Amino acid sequence: LYLRDGRWADRQVVPADWVAASRRIHIDVPYEPVAGYGLSWWIPSGPLQAYETYLAAGAGSQSIMILPALDIVFVLRASAVLERGVNGLEVRDILMRLLDARTEPGRKAPALVPWTE
Repeated sequence: LYLRDGRWADRQVVPADWVAASRRIHIDVPYEPVAGYGLSWWIPSGPLQAYETYLAAGAGSQSIMILPALDIVFVLRASAVLERGVNGLEVRDILMRLLDARTEPGRKAPALVPWTE
């Protein structure tokens, strides 16, 4: 929904100007790796800024990261609580590997492999 500026299929569900405003920094945050906070979204600093990234973070490192410049929504539901998931640094490593795979020069788009029984 937010990757598509508030649209779901052919219907505008959330006003596009609200989505745009929510992705802008409204509160500066004085520590890395966050540049600030929008309206319900964290805005990261560093290399993720190049992809217009914004994210929601929950308990146990669960997160939603939206990277509009790459047309990616990255959702992590594994929880680091009680050692049943991944911690924040591991999440960042997973994301950076995904970005490397998506942005590597000369990489071709993956081919669809049909599933058969």
